[in-house]
Amino acid sequence: MADEALFLLLHNEMVSGVYKSAEQGEMGIYVLQDNKFRLLTQMSAGKQYLEHASKYLAFTCGLIRGGLSNLGIKSIVTAEVSSMPACKFQVMIQKL
Repeated sequence: MADEALFLLLHNEMVSGVYKSAEQGEMGIYVLQDNKFRLLTQMSAGKQYLEHASKYLAFTCGLIRGGLSNLGIKSIVTAEVSSMPACKFQVMIQKL
């Protein structure tokens, strides 16, 4: 599911970049949700581990942001965990 959402994100941004269909200053926001995120499945599901989960998600946020940056897409990527091992990544695309 997350792979499909990432593909749609990249496709939409590339198409708008080529055809200039997006307005200047407009921000696109995408939410990628994974109910069984691999890096979190190895951790216990207890609530006391939620604060530690952010350390594992920071790396993945950097991977997503770096990948988009290499494609010339400036973004802000954040993540949140409300229950283990599910997580949501929010990708805000910044238009130049």
